[in-house]
Amino acid sequence: MKIAKYSAFELEGIQKKTSRLSELISRFEKSKERHEIVCQNILLSMKKFGVNFDFMSLKELNSPIKDYDLVVCLGGDGTFLQTAHYIIDQTPIMGINTDPDRSYCSYSCYNPRIYILEPDAIWEKMINKEYELKKRTRVEVSFFDEEDDSKPPVRWEGHYALNEILFADNDIGRASTFRMQVDNKEFISYKGSGAIVSTGNFLLLLMFIFRQWFNRLGKKCFEL
Repeated sequence: MKIAKYSAFELEGIQKKTSRLSELISRFEKSKERHEIVCQNILLSMKKFGVNFDFMSLKELNSPIKDYDLVVCLGGDGTFLQTAHYIIDQTPIMGINTDPDRSYCSYSCYNPRIYILEPDAIWEKMINKEYELKKRTRVEVSFFDEEDDSKPPVRWEGHYALNEILFADNDIGRASTFRMQVDNKEFISYKGSGAIVSTGNFLLLLMFIFRQWFNRLGKKCFEL
């Protein structure tokens, strides 16, 4: 199964209707064109190796994914994270950054520039078992009935978070009161604009982002 991303052109130039539309169009058209070429090359490579697959764009993804040998995401981190929401079994997922010169993807293959230029290398490595599976933790949400504790929790089907979950009011300026428990024991209570529950994946990503930020400022990062 393959999932293709929303292009930056679609997100910024079409959906947001910003005042910089002409600038965004000229900047993102090349990215969109490259993304489409890479997708086409990878699809042709899959057909060459006799790989059976289903193809869909990210905007078409609205139901749980299961019972596939592999899910391949063509795009960036956004495509990978949104697709991971819908995988409800142990199906492995692989990300391929279709435009590594313009975007960073922490979940993509180790060297995306090689794979987008020589997609045959992907399937050759699969056949020769030259790959490593990495297990990642995800967070899921269940809803409890406050008035009746005897009722079992209701799971939010098809929505698992690979990085983090944000609990907040629809009105971002409105504060809420949060009461948190860990292993059925009171952990903390406070009033604020939101609460984030994250996995280790998100924390590692933040460390990488801060490192890049410090490096750009010419600062030194301390090794932990």
